[in-house]
Order: sequence, then C-alpha cells, then structure tokens
Amino acid sequence: MLGKLRLLPLMIALAGMVFVLKVVDLVNGDSQGAGPVSVAVAASDDTEIDRPITVAQGNEEKETDEEPREAEPQLFTRGEVTMLQNLQSRREELDVRENELKLQEDLLKVTEKRIEEKIDELKKIEVTIQDLLKKHDQQEEQKIQRLVKMYESMKPKDAARIFESLDMPIKISVVERMKERKVAPILASMTSASAKKLTTELATRKQLPKTGR
Repeated sequence: MLGKLRLLPLMIALAGMVFVLKVVDLVNGDSQGAGPVSVAVAASDDTEIDRPITVAQGNEEKETDEEPREAEPQLFTRGEVTMLQNLQSRREELDVRENELKLQEDLLKVTEKRIEEKIDELKKIEVTIQDLLKKHDQQEEQKIQRLVKMYESMKPKDAARIFESLDMPIKISVVERMKERKVAPILASMTSASAKKLTTELATRKQLPKTGR
C-alpha cells in the first residue's frame, strides 16, 4: 500500500510531462516530425518499471523514415524511338547514295579528261597529216612542173610519141600546166584517136563545176 502511494505522484508528473510534450509537438507542426518518445518510469527501490511510451502525432504512427521514390519519367515513347530509328536508317541510305553519286561524278570527270586528251591527240595527228599531205602535194607539183618544162623544151613529135604511152591523169596534169602554144604542136603530132581522147578529157574537166560553192 505504501509503494502504491509513492508511485502515484510519479505517474501524475509523468502524465504532465507527456501532455506538455504533446502540446509542444502540436505547436511545432507536422513538418518537423516528432519521433516516438520513450519514458522510463522508475519505481521505488523494490520495483522498477521500464515501459516505453510512444507519443504519435495525429492518429497514425510513422513507421518508415523514407518516402517511396517517384519513377523517373521516360525521355522518349516507343513511337518516338521507332521514328528516330527510321530517320537514322534513312540518313544512312542517303549517305550511301551521296557517296555513290560522288564516285560517279569523279569517274565522269576522269572520263571527260581522257576524252579531251584523246581529242587533243587526234587534232595533233590531223595537223601532222595535213602537213604531210601538203608537203606531198608540193613534191608532186614540183615533179609535174619539171615534166612540163621537159615536154615544153622537146620537139613536138618527140613529146607526142611519149604522150602516147603516158596514163591519162598524168597527161592531163602536164598539159593543163603547159602553155597553149606548146600544147598545140604536140596534139597535132599525136594520133587522131589519142589527140581526140586527150582533148575530150581536157574539155570535160573544164566543164565540171568547182567544189566549195
């Protein structure tokens, strides 16, 4: 009985402390978050009471310190990822096509350069051929001029005898370059058939139209 009387004032004091703590927690607000409060009640020398008293804010007790973490938002949706992949694939195709076009362009440039070089070579060859033909014509003209001088210096009968054996193109080339007064005696000394044929060829050549008009 005496022990119970000694414990009663202690319980009254403890209840007052709990009430004060609760009022302080209510004043500080829920943001500060008060944890559980354990109070050990000491009894007399004969009895020791150690009962933790938990003071909870509101009607619920906080059991976990950490709140659940929110899920990280996705940067791209599945449709956007597919679109990006398609764009990347298209870009790669365009790069390949661009490289092919560049290669074709380079090949065309090389081909054009080779063609231009061939054309230049052909032009040089053409000029060389023309020079050779010109020199050949000059040489032939010199030969014919020598024949002309030779036949003009000969007697008409001797020249007529040689004319009978010459080919028609040579006779025409020589007679065309000879003076008319030198040709007439030679024709008179030739046979009538040969003179007629040569005269016909000369007349035909004079009547032919000139080229380049």
